[in-house]
Amino acid sequence: MSDPIISSDIGVKVGEFDEAAASRPQHPDRHVRIGFIGTGWWATTNHIPMLNARKDVVLASACGLDEQVLHRVQDDFGFGHITADYHELLRQDLDGVIVASPHPLHAEHAIAALEAGCHVMVEKPMATTIEQASALIQKTEQPAALLPFPMAGITARCASKPNA
Repeated sequence: MSDPIISSDIGVKVGEFDEAAASRPQHPDRHVRIGFIGTGWWATTNHIPMLNARKDVVLASACGLDEQVLHRVQDDFGFGHITADYHELLRQDLDGVIVASPHPLHAEHAIAALEAGCHVMVEKPMATTIEQASALIQKTEQPAALLPFPMAGITARCASKPNA
């Protein structure tokens, strides 16, 4: 049975996602280092608790504008690094970034993370203009770029073409 749910005003700390995370395959030796751009309600009640429950994920860095929330996220979920500057987050040794910032910033943050060499999961909408969406999709054409994004209950994925 799962631990009792411990909740706070910024998210769920333990309990709710433990069984789901534990039931999925996890690598025994490797750990993926994840950064979060955006530490609002959606990230702290969904993505962060789910990944925090996995033994093969390191919550390496979180970026948000509210200093009090950042410190709470660090305390509740064990992030090794917090910052208000997403450029600083992208200088950390990250494998992937989850973009859960305000909608108008999704494309900017996702493009910057791709340019930093990270795999990126961007929340919906992936962009707020056609031009932003087009620029973001073009960035996925670089080698090793992976851009999954949630869409109405499913996850769509734009992946780069294999190296020639």
